[in-house]
Amino acid sequence: MDLSLRVATPIDEPALLGLIDSCFERVGRESELARALASGDPHFDPGLSLVGEIDGRAAGYALFLPRRIQLCGTFVKLAVLSPFATLPEARKRGLGNFLLRTGFQALCDRGMCGMVALGPSAFFARHGFAPAFNLYTTEARLADLPEPDAAPWRGLRGDDLGALRALLHASYAGVAGTEERSIAALDWESPIENGHTLVFERGGAPRAYLHFRTRGELEVRECAAATSHDVQALLGFIARLAREHGRTRVDLHLPPQHPVARALFHRGAPQVASNFRGAAMLCITDWNALFGATSAHWLSALRAAGVADASIGIDGETWRLRRADDALVVDRGRVKERHVELPHGLAPGFLTGQRSWRDLDAPTPLARALFPAGTPMWSYSPVFGLADE
Repeated sequence: MDLSLRVATPIDEPALLGLIDSCFERVGRESELARALASGDPHFDPGLSLVGEIDGRAAGYALFLPRRIQLCGTFVKLAVLSPFATLPEARKRGLGNFLLRTGFQALCDRGMCGMVALGPSAFFARHGFAPAFNLYTTEARLADLPEPDAAPWRGLRGDDLGALRALLHASYAGVAGTEERSIAALDWESPIENGHTLVFERGGAPRAYLHFRTRGELEVRECAAATSHDVQALLGFIARLAREHGRTRVDLHLPPQHPVARALFHRGAPQVASNFRGAAMLCITDWNALFGATSAHWLSALRAAGVADASIGIDGETWRLRRADDALVVDRGRVKERHVELPHGLAPGFLTGQRSWRDLDAPTPLARALFPAGTPMWSYSPVFGLADE
């Protein structure tokens, strides 16, 4: 059996869409996502659109989409792995492993630290992935919402995108998994029939936006607002939507510290958290690059712990972090008296705050400074709704 791969895009090779449909055993979802990303996403890299072959026959596909995603308070160069699949008859023959290993090397060559993925945890865990992001749902009933607000909301315009990016980054500040969005419509508009992105304007400028979809329930997938006054306007519009769609409840998928989630909490709306059943995963393929990209966090942690250096054990490897003239120096040494060993296969969750120092067998003040708890949530852009229907 001969495994090989080549690069191809749905734009240059339309037959690739049929391969993707066959891999996922459904039509027009993941294939449409691949086509949309290839044609309209400014991050798309044709060299990371990989077709896997067995004995010269196309049997799998993997798309690694470069993004910048917040980890440890910094936007880090990562990739989103989606779509990724092999034909049913090609599974358990090593092709998926081959595609992933090739992708890992390509990401390192491009200066990326790793990737995020949604998928079966057993398969991805064998390749260094671990659960890292949560799902938060605020269940807002009509009684939890203010009176409907009649203020006008409108559709998205191209000149809104810069302001919307600033609103998103402010409302999701500090949330591991927050994407740094581009000024491109694909990062904001909903491409699915039951999805909508609307904007609230005041004083000639966007003050809030709302991305929602209507399925069994009315779901708010993302929103942001500039001030507490704009938060109230947004909640009033959600109340109006609920009544117009005949719903008694609205589910909002927002991290707990989000201004809208906090406002609803104080109005009595219950909030539910889960670990996404372990399916929202992160893999770090270059730890040295990761430590360098997030050096501000580690320097701050070392200062808070009152130490000049420390070491971290990650899956059989040891990394020493050292302060030197306000710069971080990373090498492979071990600091015996200041060493934190992370449980095997779980390190990504400690990076995002899904796991914390309390999950260690030997929690210490140093571990507490290095790995505080957080509320991580991957805020993927609306285009991924194509594969989430």
